[in-house]
Parts: sequence; structure tokens; C-alpha cells
Amino acid sequence: MSNETVQRELTELRAELEQLRAKVDRAPRRRWVWPALGVVLISSFAWAQLVTFNADEPAYASAVNGNFNQLKTWLEQKVGTVGTNTITTGQVVIGAAANQTTLSVNATGQLQATGGLALPDGTGITSTRFGVAAPVVNATTANFASGFLEGTFVDAGGTIVIMASASGFCSTSGRITMQVKVDGTTVGSMRLTCNVINQHMAFPAAFIRLNRNVLSAPGFNPPVTRTVRLEPINCTTGCSPGLVTTIADLNDFGEVTVLRLPTP
Repeated sequence: MSNETVQRELTELRAELEQLRAKVDRAPRRRWVWPALGVVLISSFAWAQLVTFNADEPAYASAVNGNFNQLKTWLEQKVGTVGTNTITTGQVVIGAAANQTTLSVNATGQLQATGGLALPDGTGITSTRFGVAAPVVNATTANFASGFLEGTFVDAGGTIVIMASASGFCSTSGRITMQVKVDGTTVGSMRLTCNVINQHMAFPAAFIRLNRNVLSAPGFNPPVTRTVRLEPINCTTGCSPGLVTTIADLNDFGEVTVLRLPTP
């Protein structure tokens, strides 16, 4: 083999070696692009707008920079300008399409909810108020069958808060009680010590968060119509020591407000 042939083959081998080295040097440049793509969840349509890279091919700076610029654009469309701790967005959509709540701001700058969190009155809070509809009879045996005050409200979920107030008196000194019942179950009470007989006194107001677990029908989906009642305690059949029969007549008053808050 002549020197000229050897020299030519060595030159060709050097060229192939340089090509292989160039491919090895370029390979790591593509690997760090992919973690950056994972920070944003994008659809198949969005992926089509990015430049993809194949193995053993160069990743040009213009393509890499273009991908980052596109990701930055999508990110700013979601949460506002990058580099600040403020989120700016047109609306927030929560949940799947079949059961979805959308939070947005109306023309006057107020937060507006549509969907699962929104209630018919638009405020997210509903209330039902009751008062004594008719005078009760001044006889202890007539005060307990239907209750001193009774009304209904619709339970459609959320937190139910019952606010109750009433007055009554005793014919025997002792502690008297006005029970708060929902669907026939006592959920709270108002108590006071009656030291002076036959004198009307106001019970301390009661604020009760309804525990549905104690009710015979705890569910509310679909909405349930419930009965709330103020009922004086009757000790003619026996009471705990110190308790006496509570009396309410046409000179007594009672009021109940049922407040529904759109919370669990």
C-alpha cells in the first residue's frame, strides 16, 4: 500500500471520527429541554405548536428559544405576567364539565360564582324565619303536641345554623327548658332558672349548628323539607332533678331563623 493511499484513508477516518464526536457533543443539549416542557400541562393541540427534537439530531437555539417563548405565553395567559407573585386571570373553572363551578368578576368588580356553588338568590346564603303564628293556650297539656312554634325549611346541603329565641314561665320554681327540635329530634335547647313563679322570662338565645347525623333522614340530596319546632319541656311524666314544667301562653313569644351557608 502506497503512502498516498494510507494518507487518504487516515484523512477519511479523521473526518468520520469528528462527525461521531460532534453527535456525542450535541446529544446532551436536547435532554434538558424536556423537563422544562413538563412544568406546564398542555393539550395535544398545544404540543403541535412546539418544535419536537429527534435523537441524534441537533437542537437549534432558535427552536429551543421558540419553545420557551411559547410556554411563557401559555403560562401568562393562565396566571398573568411571570416574575411577580400576583395571579391575574379572567376566570377560574373548578370541576369536570358535567358538574362545574366557574368563578369570575362581574362588571362592578364583584366575585361571581356560577354552577355548583351558586344558589338561586345569588348570594350563596339563604335564610328562613319563623315567628309564633297564633297564640298558644295557657294550659301545659296543650303546649306539647304540636309545639310552641313550628315551621319548615328546605335543606339543600351546606351548613345549617339555627338561631332561636323564646320566652316562658313556670308554676313551680326550678330550671325550665325550651327545646329546639328538627324532624322531631332535639338538636339543642334554651334554659334558665325560674326563681319567680308565673312571671314571663326570656330564654337566652340559642345558636345551633345542625348535626344531620342525629336525624332520621340525614341526607339532603335531593333537597329535603325539614320541620323545626320550639317545644317547652313537660315534666308531668318525669324530668331530671331540678327541672320543672315549662309553660308558654298567649303572652309569650318565640322566633326561629334558619341560616344556610354554602359550606360542607
